[in-house]
Amino acid sequence: KLKRELNKRAKKFMKGDTVNTKNVKDKKTKAHVKYANELADKAATDAALHEKWLLPSTPGAIEAEGDERTWRFKQDAIMNAVDINAARKAFDLSLPTLGPYYVDFTPNGRDVLIGGRKGHVAMIRWSDYKLIT
Repeated sequence: KLKRELNKRAKKFMKGDTVNTKNVKDKKTKAHVKYANELADKAATDAALHEKWLLPSTPGAIEAEGDERTWRFKQDAIMNAVDINAARKAFDLSLPTLGPYYVDFTPNGRDVLIGGRKGHVAMIRWSDYKLIT
């Protein structure tokens, strides 16, 4: 079943039809064309496999039920609802004097920039929570 699904997904990654080797007379050229066809099939199958596992189709989201509002969810409730790996990434940052704060990630997601309304600015390396500036 998995093989059929991968073959169906692999068609999206194929770069044209495979070359028919029946009309090729030269042995070396025929072997080379067969090898190129095999490589193209393997590349398409690998791309389909990577797409299946590395690009999930449903991103995570918070859904409010009824008349609930998502801004009312507490961090503790979210930590209890997610898996262990995501819960490990949670941390408490208490900065009561210079807030409220605005938070933004760098485009590569490596660092986070925190800016307070009263002038406090900090950049933190997100992987190990180390203060950069």
